[in-house]
Amino acid sequence: MTTMKKRFAAGLVLLALTGAACGTDDDGDAAGAAGGVGAGDDASSSTTDHSSMKEAGGAGYEKAYAEVRTAYHHMWETGGVLSGAIAKQNNFADTGENKAAATNVALSSLLGEHVLLATVATTKGLAGAPDFDAAAGALDANSVQLADTVGSVYGEEAKNEFLKQWRDHIRMFVDYTKATAAKDKAGQDKAVAELGGYVKNFGSFLAKAVGLPEAAVQASVNDHVGQLKGALDAAAAGNYDEAYAKVREGYHHMVETGGVLAGAIAKQKNLGDPASKQAQTTIALGSLLGEHAAIAAVTTTKGLDGAPDFEAIAGALDKNSLELAETIGSVYGEPAKNEFLKQWRDHIRMFVDYTKATAADDKPGQEKAVQELGGYVNNFGSFLAKAVGLPEAAVQASVKDHVFQLKGALDAYAAAKG
Repeated sequence: MTTMKKRFAAGLVLLALTGAACGTDDDGDAAGAAGGVGAGDDASSSTTDHSSMKEAGGAGYEKAYAEVRTAYHHMWETGGVLSGAIAKQNNFADTGENKAAATNVALSSLLGEHVLLATVATTKGLAGAPDFDAAAGALDANSVQLADTVGSVYGEEAKNEFLKQWRDHIRMFVDYTKATAAKDKAGQDKAVAELGGYVKNFGSFLAKAVGLPEAAVQASVNDHVGQLKGALDAAAAGNYDEAYAKVREGYHHMVETGGVLAGAIAKQKNLGDPASKQAQTTIALGSLLGEHAAIAAVTTTKGLDGAPDFEAIAGALDKNSLELAETIGSVYGEPAKNEFLKQWRDHIRMFVDYTKATAADDKPGQEKAVQELGGYVNNFGSFLAKAVGLPEAAVQASVKDHVFQLKGALDAYAAAKG
């Protein structure tokens, strides 16, 4: 096991300790909740029926979405490793275990992922895309993991109630999507009314659980609903730049929500400081790196499909790249920021080249892009390792994992597409 992977494993152990410390009468833990529980593991809550929105078979797409989820969480873990190294360099490392910070990461990463997957699922449903069921399945797997995280703190009853209400709001968005696709204003209005009830009921449930003011939590839930609805409405109208701006807004709102909830839980359970300087650095890097992985994966599939929103999502991906570079520059200065951005954009361009070659069934073009990506792994891994003070081979191995997770997602999508 590489040094970096050992660090990743240590982070997962810390999540497990967090869940154990938070548990009431439940034996679950936050690591289990965030580490691979599949959809349908809880039989006590009804699943959402997505079949009525499916126009074609989705066999094989499940693998693509599994790779996307792996890539997303790998990059969150990478943010934790990098933040630890940066904190050590700059003398703000946490002393000992910070269970509150681990709770923050567990909740923020899953809540952020929910937004990204929900957006993909609803827009795929709007288009009647063949991979809708696979996207919806990935979204439900995320829902189950979120519920398990809640259960690790508040027990089985809270877990089941959370999952029931959470799945309900996804079903309401499916209903809204179906009505939007059919230009059914009455159906849209009915779904919006149901979502209004969800905002009140779920906001009340969550506020009571974590000990936050009910009105404030309901307002935050309302923001989340409005952001998802706004993204779908913009996509339906063909305003793709606006749609992806809403997606990014919604993603970062839910990451912030994870921090607020983690703070409340930490206060209840005396877990420590979820907003230490190292924890804040982890969230800043993890959220942007995770967002990159998810958006990059969707961008390449949009390129493969020749989708009309390709340029808009590519623009959202570049905005994420700029924010990542600014974050690096805030620590290491302008030259490091510029070098990071150059190499980071280069690897995105290489993936675009690989996507074009895949779409054209151009084997030499694919091989050329893969060779370039191999050079990127070595060069960028070396640059990053030297900057943060981690072993070069370990960082290169992690960068290679990232590259092959994104490549694996695109290959699986292309194979399913046929």
